[in-house]
Amino acid sequence: MNIARHDGPVVPPRQQEVLHFIRAYIASRSYPPTVREIGAHLGIASTNGVHDHLIALRRRGLLTWERGKSRTLRVIG
Repeated sequence: MNIARHDGPVVPPRQQEVLHFIRAYIASRSYPPTVREIGAHLGIASTNGVHDHLIALRRRGLLTWERGKSRTLRVIG
């Protein structure tokens, strides 16, 4: 099992998938994906479901964004 650590608790596999997709998307396009694009790629129908993963990653210090603006996701570290 590929479990990433970032100065704290283990990052669950699904959150790792979200983070990997965001990194890959930014690397290939030079801008971050929307919440809907993340959901579509990972098979998450609800934008709330995607948002829950993003919030968890932000709490872990792995991700940040500007509230109320599209395409402002930024991977930290």
